[in-house]
Amino acid sequence: EQRRVAPGTGGGQVADHVGDPLAVGTGSGDAFLGLGDAAGVVFSFPNGTDGIVIHRQNTLAGGLEAPPTNGADGSEVRGILIRGAGYSPGNVSGVVMRARAVFTGVRVEKYQGHGWRIVADAVTADPARTGNANLFNLNMCAASKCWGHGLYVDGADVNACNIVGFNSINN
Repeated sequence: EQRRVAPGTGGGQVADHVGDPLAVGTGSGDAFLGLGDAAGVVFSFPNGTDGIVIHRQNTLAGGLEAPPTNGADGSEVRGILIRGAGYSPGNVSGVVMRARAVFTGVRVEKYQGHGWRIVADAVTADPARTGNANLFNLNMCAASKCWGHGLYVDGADVNACNIVGFNSINN
């Protein structure tokens, strides 16, 4: 794991994180319009690695965890940039949601798959789709330069959501 902290834009800090998926981060609180470099924290991930993953209490990696443990249901993430290693085909995403969460002013860029992948079914035979992300919120978020869709939403339990000001460009 490598971290570099230096003065950022708008008086914030910029921290580059290289390594395994990470589920924590706070921003500088600067205004964020979905593009540009106003994010207070930058997490960089290598090719082949999902960025932030929001798990339900019974999900783990691509399947299920038994017995269920603690999940990230109801997490809140603000003011960060999640950066992949480049614009090329692949099957990883900057944000993967299998549970509900609130994202405000979060941008994903340069991912091999989708920028944001929100897939969840509470009742399914497919453990990779298990979850419940109903009531997720995306406020002033963005995806750019990702190989797949900027925002990919699928499943019976992702339909009750609130998306305001999402900007998807060059995906």
